[in-house]
Amino acid sequence: MPILRLENINKSYNQDTPTAFQALKNVSFSVEPGEFISIMGPSGSGKSTLLNIIGILDVADTGSYQLNGVEITSLGKSRLPAIRRKEIGFIFQTFNLLPRLSVFQNVQMPLMYSRVQSNKQKDRVDELLGLVKLTQRRNYLPTKLSGGEKQRVAIARALANNPSIILADEPTGNLDSKSGREIMEALAELNRQGRTILLVTHDQNIADFAQRHFFMADGVLTEGGQKS
Repeated sequence: MPILRLENINKSYNQDTPTAFQALKNVSFSVEPGEFISIMGPSGSGKSTLLNIIGILDVADTGSYQLNGVEITSLGKSRLPAIRRKEIGFIFQTFNLLPRLSVFQNVQMPLMYSRVQSNKQKDRVDELLGLVKLTQRRNYLPTKLSGGEKQRVAIARALANNPSIILADEPTGNLDSKSGREIMEALAELNRQGRTILLVTHDQNIADFAQRHFFMADGVLTEGGQKS
């Protein structure tokens, strides 16, 4: 069964006004467990809107979105945050770390929101910091980290609740080329370990880390082939 399946997803903004526009037009695709998928496209093409819908940060006007067999579009708003925390891990271009919290505390946050027992929280955070090679930075504040280190903290945080899929939105956009490649190699290794990753990027070199590629333009999503 696919982890997620979208069928005929449509999304418009400013409906019934002179500035109305359709951001997504009958978008349909699915993601199988263990896939690494990239979506490319120019600014304003609908990539962010699509990622927000997949990440349950926004809802479609029409169409079907199933996540692990659950029809997301039919759920009440009160149920969506818990599903988002459990099923989806986010990696953002701007890292979105809390500046007054340590590396350890930033990674711990999703576990606290999910009400994981405190002793298990510590073990899980230690495990994740070891995975991203930041054990020695566990007590640092984000302001004391390099850009690449910040993004590795974000990766650890995204993995905290063992999500079904990781959504990476321009994860190398604020990094130099060396740090960016290190982050992509880390994501590729997670994929080899069985993690499912959906990546949005403007950079073809970054997209090439994925095995399956899509392109978005004017709200229309087309598949561009599969990497051998």
